[in-house]
Formats: sequence, C-alpha cells, structure tokens
Amino acid sequence: MTLVVLGVVVVPGAAICTVGVVAFGPAVLGPMVVALSLFVLSSFIHELGHAVAHVLFADPARAIVVGRGAWASGSVVRWSLGTNADGAVAIAGPFAAMASGLLILVLPIPFILAYPVVALFSVHLLSLTRHAADGSQVRRAIEGDPDA
Repeated sequence: MTLVVLGVVVVPGAAICTVGVVAFGPAVLGPMVVALSLFVLSSFIHELGHAVAHVLFADPARAIVVGRGAWASGSVVRWSLGTNADGAVAIAGPFAAMASGLLILVLPIPFILAYPVVALFSVHLLSLTRHAADGSQVRRAIEGDPDA
C-alpha cells in the first residue's frame, strides 16, 4: 500500500510543489515536501492507530500487537477483543491517519495549496466501506456479531 500511495503522490505532488514555488516563492517548497511526505507515511500512521487502540482496549495479557507486511502492504495482527472494542480498533486506524493530515495546517503553506493535500488524507475513510477489512469489522460491531 505504501508504494501505491507513493506512486499516486509523486506526480501530482511534484506538480503542486512546482505551482506553489512559482506562485508563492521557494519558501513554500520545504513545507510542501514535508506535507507530502506525511501523506506517504499515513499508511503507517493508519496501522499505528489500530495498534495503539488495541493496546488501550485490551487487558494486559492480550495487549500484544504484531505488524506484518512489506513496503507494498501492511497490517496489524492482534487478539480479538470483543465486538465493541474491535469496532473501535477498526475505526481508530483510518481516523488516526486522517487526523494526521491536520498537522499540515500548522505548516507555513498557503491554504490554497494545503487544503488539497489535507483532503487527500480522507482517502483513509475508504477503508471503512463495507467490503474493506476495517469496514467489515465495524459492521460486525454495529450488528452485534459475537464472532467479530
């Protein structure tokens, strides 16, 4: 997933940086590179959100999380916690990644350039759709499936 995100960001990111430098001067280039780098790292932040939420909800004996995957994809392997806690853990990942995009608003970037980059972070909410793993977990929690 990280390689896909990187591929999707490089070309439009280079275009946005070029327009930003032409329109607002070279001082905007550094903060824009930081903003786009944060977006590339947002997949890691997504999984970290799941891991932190699991550790917070799990009893000490089951507060174990293992990351797996490679540059192309990643996930968190963890104990099942029960329907409601598993739903909360599933939601925590996409929301952590989306919220990390708000950090861009404190960078010295003109809003007209920062807003599209911040909006990119909302792509993590797609993992809450019904056919994605996080979305399936949330749906089971809402429906009260005891096998969630």
